[in-house]
This record gives sequence, structure tokens and C-alpha cells, in this order.
Amino acid sequence: DKQSHTTSYQIQGGFVEVLNNKVTVLVEGATEVE
Repeated sequence: DKQSHTTSYQIQGGFVEVLNNKVTVLVEGATEVE
């Protein structure tokens, strides 16, 4: 049973790659947004 879950982050610099419906995120720093 899969549940939908979303979490937001504030990032400080980095790189995002989207390839074949897959997202890769490399960041220098991240904090979770409440």
C-alpha cells in the first residue's frame, strides 16, 4: 500500500538533473521547511 508523502526543503546552492523521469538533486546544504 503506497501512501503519498511530500516534504519541502530550502536548499543553499546545488544542481538538479532530470533524466528519464528520474530526478537527482545534489545540494551544498538543505533545511526542512515546516
